[in-house]
Amino acid sequence: MPHLSVNTHMIDYIEKDGMWYTVKDGQPFMGNSEDNARTLLRKMKRHGIPGLRRVIDCGGWIGQWSLMHSHAQHIETFEPNPEIQPLLEHNIKHLAHCHRHHVALSDKPGHTALRYTDSSHTGTCHMWEDGHTADIEVRTLDSYQFTDVDIIKIDVEGMEIPLLYGAEETIRSNRPWIMIEGNATARRYGRHKADTMHLLKEWGAMRIYKKWPDSIYRFDQ
Repeated sequence: MPHLSVNTHMIDYIEKDGMWYTVKDGQPFMGNSEDNARTLLRKMKRHGIPGLRRVIDCGGWIGQWSLMHSHAQHIETFEPNPEIQPLLEHNIKHLAHCHRHHVALSDKPGHTALRYTDSSHTGTCHMWEDGHTADIEVRTLDSYQFTDVDIIKIDVEGMEIPLLYGAEETIRSNRPWIMIEGNATARRYGRHKADTMHLLKEWGAMRIYKKWPDSIYRFDQ
């Protein structure tokens, strides 16, 4: 199978059956959250959700989560890292209803740089004052004025709290299910992973499922 190296970071990817994967233990790999994403869909189905209207993928990476929700009417995929965008675009190119947004999300508009924590894994890309790329546009999720939002997935390497504050209007008006990754990456910004749970609880959401690295929240309907 052919390999692809992403710019100077020499991050290997494997092509299989027309899709690009990252490599883990020598095998094609597309992230850790597949089981948790399926759990989310099962729980929504048990709560009588007839079908997905709009799902928002914050931290699209190479497209695993967006692909798993391809049956939604609309998919909004946010991925600011220009080094990974070609793989994302290739993997989801057949999803005509998937809208790609090459911006970072936070609590106010502006620009940022991006850097890796671990140069062997592009999934560690996060916002910083300097890094491998600069002048990346930053927007709030609220600025898009999305409606009919059923799910928001958040995997933003420690920037969960600013993203949530920039999405407060969207969350309060749509009351979506929220799947969010929480780990020690929040510490680089002086925050704790539990801060997201406290904020969402304050807004009226309850955590109904937790399995590393993800938690699932829902509002009373």
